[in-house]
Amino acid sequence: SAEEMAACLNEEDRLKVVALVSEYSQVLAEAKFTAQSVDATYDTCTDRDK
Repeated sequence: SAEEMAACLNEEDRLKVVALVSEYSQVLAEAKFTAQSVDATYDTCTDRDK
């Protein structure tokens, strides 16, 4: 499991992994937000065309 792998790593590597995971989560959150914004913009444009 990921936990077991993390336990095998030394402290320095473990911190790098934790940093990567939190960075990845942040990127995902931003991507989701961007997708929602694009959807909203698209809806606005399609409403105008009707």
